Amino acid sequence: MQTMLKQGTQNDRISALSLLVKRDPMRSTAYLESLLAIAGKKNRKTTDGAINALKDLFLTVLLPNKTQLRSFTQMLRLSPGKPTAEQTHEMYVEHTCKQAY
Repeated sequence: MQTMLKQGTQNDRISALSLLVKRDPMRSTAYLESLLAIAGKKNRKTTDGAINALKDLFLTVLLPNKTQLRSFTQMLRLSPGKPTAEQTHEMYVEHTCKQAY
């Protein structure tokens, strides 16, 4: 998978990044940001592939329960007491998804 990210074509990279996000969405914000960067490029064919991969990820993996995403500060205000490290990480991932979406 790492070889495809470094040496593959753009379509290979998009597929590899998409699979990495699907495998572990909670630990793959960097891969999601890479997909967003590819989607922002000027090459239309590459951009279309990245946008389709992002659409698929958001609909099937990142937003499956259709609840409204909240920002990090909103979640901190709503959390009772001090959040644990795992809860803080989940808040960060949701915040990142909200910014990306």
